[in-house]
Amino acid sequence: MIEALPLSELIDQSDFIGIVEVVSRRQLPPARPKDLPLVETTINVVRPLKGVWLPGIPPVFTYMGTLDGSMYIEDQPGFPAEGKQAIAFVRFEGNGRPSCVNSIQGVWVLHPETGAPQGMGLGLSLADLEKAIAARPPVAR
Repeated sequence: MIEALPLSELIDQSDFIGIVEVVSRRQLPPARPKDLPLVETTINVVRPLKGVWLPGIPPVFTYMGTLDGSMYIEDQPGFPAEGKQAIAFVRFEGNGRPSCVNSIQGVWVLHPETGAPQGMGLGLSLADLEKAIAARPPVAR
């Protein structure tokens, strides 16, 4: 079970926060018979809110699960369908891959009609998030 971070910590632990659009999602087969299946999600940055996407880092996330929902893996980030938007809280790992901060808490799907954050961002507006980001001092990494 995930332990939700306070918004201030979620912001501080993020190298990049931005509104992203899902370009593609594809099912990856398990590498070995006993491995769990993976979903690969490619995004496009629509609008940065904190930081910059690191040059040379592909905007691709890989997490356990299936596209059809036949295998649910608790607390994995939940990107929306292709063409839909979300707010992504991203940390660039030592291996150069992006990951969502605090797993499922690191992706807030945006309501397709209102643009309001859903999931673990429910109850906050984009303006609330922007104010919270602006209020945080820069964190040295």
